[in-house]
Amino acid sequence: MRHIVFVLFVSMAGFSFAQNAVQEGEDDRTSNSDFKIGYSGSIEAGYDIGITSFWSPGFGMDREKIEIINGLRLTPFISLGVGTGLHYYFDFDNKKTWVPIFINMKVNFTEKRLSPILSLSGGYSFDFNNNFENVGFLVNSFIGVKYKIWSKFSLNTGVGLEMQKIECFLWNEPAYFNAMTLNIGLSFN
Repeated sequence: MRHIVFVLFVSMAGFSFAQNAVQEGEDDRTSNSDFKIGYSGSIEAGYDIGITSFWSPGFGMDREKIEIINGLRLTPFISLGVGTGLHYYFDFDNKKTWVPIFINMKVNFTEKRLSPILSLSGGYSFDFNNNFENVGFLVNSFIGVKYKIWSKFSLNTGVGLEMQKIECFLWNEPAYFNAMTLNIGLSFN
């Protein structure tokens, strides 16, 4: 629990800084419309159901996660950001807390109140319980819907796939923790 509080505290500081930067007019570039490049961020929580597959041999460990993403809204439809969070892997005997650091791109397909979205992330995870030792490469894809609550806030939900490579080798091959992910989050624009 203290880890989640720490991550939320750090993200709120980032949100405050980014909001002040946009409000002070540090980035007033505009396109041909009324759109302005500005801050984009989100807080997302999810549950991943571990799977194994024929195309990527590995382990199916379930996990809970919370992620914070801070970045820029480049167009009315595309945002690019950097994220971190906590991924808590568990099964009957093993419990692991890993901290991912990743780049995220989100695409919403319309400016309507309800819009389909696509999110792609790629980065690297570190072992929180073992002095932030390297774990391995992480890839996550997500498709869902974005529901605009207010002009600057949206609720996101959907499903996706996640692959976490592990840098330890079993049988002379890298290991993977693959999962189907169920996410819900709050976006700030």
